[in-house]
Amino acid sequence: MGEFIYYYFKVNRVRVFGNLFTKEVNKLEVLFLAKSLGLKVPDTYILSRLDDLEQINMTHPYITKAVSEMKPIIVENDLYLNYTHEVDLSNIHDKKESIIPSLIQRKIDCFYEIRAFFFEKQIWAIATFDFSDNVDIRNIREKDKRYLPIALPSELIRKILKLAKNLDFKCGTVDLLKSHDDYYFLEVNPLGQFHQVSHYGNYQIEKHIADLL
Repeated sequence: MGEFIYYYFKVNRVRVFGNLFTKEVNKLEVLFLAKSLGLKVPDTYILSRLDDLEQINMTHPYITKAVSEMKPIIVENDLYLNYTHEVDLSNIHDKKESIIPSLIQRKIDCFYEIRAFFFEKQIWAIATFDFSDNVDIRNIREKDKRYLPIALPSELIRKILKLAKNLDFKCGTVDLLKSHDDYYFLEVNPLGQFHQVSHYGNYQIEKHIADLL
């Protein structure tokens, strides 16, 4: 039924915002596309054997995260979520066991994390400051975070909008890291939750969207 309604709107030239049937993306494809468009991406590896770590520069710190979107797991009333974790490669590089194919990324030493919401051809962004040195900002209590609205460089905006166009996304959120030398792309979320960006950036994105309807 939902597909027909969307089709009906489309053939009758009704303006539809959002990505109605796209709830998740292939993270590896998005990283490859982002890099091909000129966005900086942390060095990324997929390993299925621990001895493959010999191919990695061990002088840098690394993190691991889910290769694909994962749903919460509940076991005996306990909730398990998949977050990003730092890995100590020095303790496992000499092991030979096979492992589940795992995504390893070089950890970026950053000043702050950026969440940017794009809608059509406009972007709003906030910087999130974490003083706990946690690699996954979702592990931090909301009251311990600090936010500031920021303006992204025009060239970075151009690349993000080009990425959205290639993915056929009309809206979404992009996560980035700001290091001392550049901006690093992490991932894109096609669901496009913008409340956090609008609230902490005082952007009133809701009004902007309402004015387009």
